[in-house]
Amino acid sequence: ARWMSALVPMKFPCVAICALLLSMSPALAVDYLLEEQLYARLKRAEQGDAQAQYAAGDMYFKGRGTLVDLEQARIWLERAADNGHRKAEFRLGYMYLKGRGVERDHALAYRLIRASAEKRYAPAQFYLGQMYALGIGVGQNRNRALKWLTASLEEGYRPPEDELARIRADLDRVMNGIEDSGKQ
Repeated sequence: ARWMSALVPMKFPCVAICALLLSMSPALAVDYLLEEQLYARLKRAEQGDAQAQYAAGDMYFKGRGTLVDLEQARIWLERAADNGHRKAEFRLGYMYLKGRGVERDHALAYRLIRASAEKRYAPAQFYLGQMYALGIGVGQNRNRALKWLTASLEEGYRPPEDELARIRADLDRVMNGIEDSGKQ
């Protein structure tokens, strides 16, 4: 959609561009707006704005206004995380936890997700609880798992049902394994 700026004289306001694009294709208008939003955020991000750094990283991560680019996502999320942005810490930790665009590193994922969880970011609290429950990146600890899972619920986090079903199955497997090993 960047080519559109070459076709539309600079004197037209964004509203006129969007109206033209909407008349041609609503999808083109959305693409154009998202791309413009990305470029605006990148300008602020380059000046050190942690929120803009996170937003740019998130857009690259999700492919909003651009193609998915996990390398650019990592770069911008790292900058925002270095500035203490709790959502960036979580998203970057998630990337390391799942090995999305980076080599899987559970210890680093734990540190990043914990930093975010301690800043009361509910999704991070939820994932940290799972990490403690399953012993991923940290020693398994049911009490800490319960603490962080409860904190995420108190903050209002409700994971998607399919994710919750998978987690319940993982936790059941682990808890049953703990119970079975305790009987021996």
